[in-house]
Amino acid sequence: MKKLDEFNKIVDSISPNQPLTGEGMEILMNILLDKTDKFNEIISSKHELAQSAPQLNIFVVRIEVLTSLKLTLGALIMIAHNIESFGNAVMYAYYLHRKCIPNILTVEYLSEHIFPMGMISKEQHKKMWKAQKINNDEMIGQKKVGLAYDNLLDYIITWEKE
Repeated sequence: MKKLDEFNKIVDSISPNQPLTGEGMEILMNILLDKTDKFNEIISSKHELAQSAPQLNIFVVRIEVLTSLKLTLGALIMIAHNIESFGNAVMYAYYLHRKCIPNILTVEYLSEHIFPMGMISKEQHKKMWKAQKINNDEMIGQKKVGLAYDNLLDYIITWEKE
């Protein structure tokens, strides 16, 4: 599908560059320096942190249901600090789905390979969000996973690996 190919090219071209805030850096360092294994625990949508905010739950459910990725508590905490909306949550889930090679998302992997120069900026989110908007007629007959009809990210075909 041409629109999906165009969208994926834009997603793949994004190089996150939004520096972490002071608080975000402090959170990241605390996770990385922790001597226990609590932040490496694999979590699900049933986890209390995932349940603490609707947009976090949307993020975790999309990862859990539409990808083969497993999410650690540390990775969720790192990403949760940057999720500001439902659309933002879904976009982070899709970005990670496209970019992650290992099946387990740890804070170490995210900080070294996915977000070494920072997180996705608001401008980058807007660019990706605009690129995934579609005309309702383009997806007739496709199975949906979300509520909107004008978002590629709400159709299962978008999440299928190439």
